[in-house]
Amino acid sequence: MLRIIRLGPALLCLFLAACGVKGPLQPPLVLTPPKIQPVNLSQRGTRLILDWDTPLVYENGVAMVAVPVVEIWGLELPLSPEGNKPRLPSAADFKKLGRRLAEVKEAVNSGSANLPASFHGTWEYDFDLAKLNRVVFVFSLRLRDLRGRYSPFSEPVSIVPVNVANPPSKLEVELKEDGILVRWQGATSSLISGQEVAAAGYNIYKKGATSEWLRLNSTPIQALEYNDQDVVMGRVYAYKVRAVVTVDSWPRESGDSAVLEVEYKDIFPPPAPTGVAVVISETAVVLSWEPSGAADLAGYRVRRRLETEADYHLLTAEPIIRTSFEDRQVEKGKSYYYAITACDKAGNESRSTEIKAVVIR
Repeated sequence: MLRIIRLGPALLCLFLAACGVKGPLQPPLVLTPPKIQPVNLSQRGTRLILDWDTPLVYENGVAMVAVPVVEIWGLELPLSPEGNKPRLPSAADFKKLGRRLAEVKEAVNSGSANLPASFHGTWEYDFDLAKLNRVVFVFSLRLRDLRGRYSPFSEPVSIVPVNVANPPSKLEVELKEDGILVRWQGATSSLISGQEVAAAGYNIYKKGATSEWLRLNSTPIQALEYNDQDVVMGRVYAYKVRAVVTVDSWPRESGDSAVLEVEYKDIFPPPAPTGVAVVISETAVVLSWEPSGAADLAGYRVRRRLETEADYHLLTAEPIIRTSFEDRQVEKGKSYYYAITACDKAGNESRSTEIKAVVIR
């Protein structure tokens, strides 16, 4: 007779969990979001800027299935009458002493079903000008995943906002054959009316049509101009500049200047023709010249005027490719002046090379 053995729910779960597995039972997998590190903090005018890389992998290496929330915690501590910083809290003390200021959740487009290993995050905080040189701002971040599991707090970062120069003004650009030259006017005025702050240098930023803002210089620029040579003809670029003030070896930036947008287009004429020679007969004037070295050469134009005329008249309706031209519309005994120019495919025309010819009588 077949005997049926009934297992209770607990025994059944234990039986199924152990089925096919040798050795002792393993503890459940614990997924803990990792600490965000490092966190960077800077001042830009009246704003404090936090930036960091958010990890999307748990401490044990398991990839997250959803983007976590980044909690921004902060507190303000007064400086001593001598301007000294107070003792700053540790990461472990931050939940008790700080307060949650904001939550950041970025939209991440990984292009596939899997998330990337991390993504870059930023957050900005506007502070009161009355707190310049009086308060130290302290921030710490932590992650919260979809199931409410928390990472440890990041190591706190702190800054004492100082008075900085106002943004540079009067941005202008000049298109050059070797790049885009950006110029600006420096400012000695500052966030506090009536106080002058001299800039220690400038940072210049560029943005393409499909790119993010990128700082072009590695160290502050002392001059009031910058020639950007990493440009492509026909593309549009935007530029902005910030003044830099260094306090306690820590550079602080002004706010952004006005943004200047420019298209890098070909406005540069090719070299003028050289080596022009003339051969004269009773019925024609034959001109010849050396070929132009322009890479985008479209051809040459030939113009003519009589000695008694002030203006030249075009003899070639369209630019010619050859490096010679025969003029048969001449009269004996008359003096003619010829002007030859080179043209490129963008429509730019060189200065003219002139030569005089006297037709044989």
